[in-house]
Amino acid sequence: GSEMCIRDSFKAQFAISPGFYNMPVKVQLKVYDSLVKPISLYGSEIWGAYIYNWKKNDIDSLFFSDGLPFEKLHTRFCKFALQVSYTCTNVLAKSELGRYPLFLNICINILKFWIHARNADKNSLIYLATSEEEKSNICGYYEIL
Repeated sequence: GSEMCIRDSFKAQFAISPGFYNMPVKVQLKVYDSLVKPISLYGSEIWGAYIYNWKKNDIDSLFFSDGLPFEKLHTRFCKFALQVSYTCTNVLAKSELGRYPLFLNICINILKFWIHARNADKNSLIYLATSEEEKSNICGYYEIL
């Protein structure tokens, strides 16, 4: 699940970090987006629907997703790229680089998956599974949408 993705993302980030010291920040961001971010978000169209309590009255806390493991890893990278202290505020580090929370990417992945599932052939497994989830009111996609 998501824990394994985070562990593998941390390993990837640690493996590439020694070569970052002499790279321009734009190149560091490109490398992160190409190598670490896909590992962090692998399968997020599935597990992303279940990591958050999607109650409509809690929607404000979406914008405070810094406590989630993949956001911590992303923030840590931003601070590393800027060469600032870990005590620097998270919002400052991300905004200085023009970065948005990864949680937005997860929301986009979920929406793309849901559109794909709903447009699939009516006899396909993906369509039947999402239809069954809709009928059973399981916390997940239908609370998001």
